Amino acid sequence: MQRVYPKRINDLVKRAALRGVVSVPNANGKAASFLCGVSIAFTVRVDTESLRVEDAGFSTNGCGYVVAAAELLCDAISGTELFRLEGGAVLETRVNTELEDVPENRIHCVNLCFDALNSALEQFRKRRITTWEGDDPLVCSCFDVSESAIRKEIDTKGLRSIEEVGESVRAGTGCGSCQMTIGEILDL
Repeated sequence: MQRVYPKRINDLVKRAALRGVVSVPNANGKAASFLCGVSIAFTVRVDTESLRVEDAGFSTNGCGYVVAAAELLCDAISGTELFRLEGGAVLETRVNTELEDVPENRIHCVNLCFDALNSALEQFRKRRITTWEGDDPLVCSCFDVSESAIRKEIDTKGLRSIEEVGESVRAGTGCGSCQMTIGEILDL
């Protein structure tokens, strides 16, 4: 019998059969492809105090490449603090390395998983922003860092880059969506 997928993909698909969706998630994200009719939904539960991903799961009607990439993403984020995801760069490198040679016509399958996961994490950030109770604007929803906290660090420590702000107050080191705002505060 001929295998449809490489061994690594088959192994991940078999393992993923046990995953499923997360009970009581606080982040949900979806993505779909009109190219092949695939949809995927991620469910994620993040501890709101430590900002550590407690659990992640997915459901999809996709091919083995979608399932394998989603399985690797769930493994990669489970137990990880949001700031360690570094805006997704770490995840992308890890998943692409572990999947090895994804055929050109299947790269969209892997990217679809990133889109769905980013959608879930964006929903989590939006929820944090809407529940923010600080006196001034919230810039970094991953770590609850306000604009005044960032300005204070810039003024006191003479910070000049987004990276320096991240090292000082962690803002911009989680999902990365606030880096443009931090750049504006720095007037870059």
